[in-house]
Amino acid sequence: MNTWVLPDDVRLSELLAFFEFDVTRAKAELGASIESGLPLEPVAGDFSGGQYYLCGDAGSGRPVLYASSEGQAGLIANNLREAVELVVGLPCWHDCLTFADFEPKPLTRTSHQDEAAQLLALKLPAQEVLLARLRAAVLRSTSGYVFRDETGEYEGL
Repeated sequence: MNTWVLPDDVRLSELLAFFEFDVTRAKAELGASIESGLPLEPVAGDFSGGQYYLCGDAGSGRPVLYASSEGQAGLIANNLREAVELVVGLPCWHDCLTFADFEPKPLTRTSHQDEAAQLLALKLPAQEVLLARLRAAVLRSTSGYVFRDETGEYEGL
């Protein structure tokens, strides 16, 4: 399986931090696990203390789980590449989960998004595609992806 990885680039790290996908904030929460027992690998954190995790063994199809600092968690993408496309291409993705009928206003791509996409060698999908992927991933957050840490079990996104 061809596994996509984030390039090791200082400017890219800065840009991803701007989109609240800060690779320097990747840390495992004490006692972090999911119901299925699959391994969790922290890949980034956000400004509020939320964490992004790859689920499963290296080399396998690894969905990305987001665990917020407010006690909510669930899948947000099929893999790391799609997660990065989401956070860069739809920076308001958190809001899309808060309100069931939330539809983001069409946004003009920013220079930050263009630069990040270029450094990642990605063509960012349309917002509608990103939103559909996000909603599908959240719906796949079955009982096997229930997240818990030392504070207890998190509720779904």
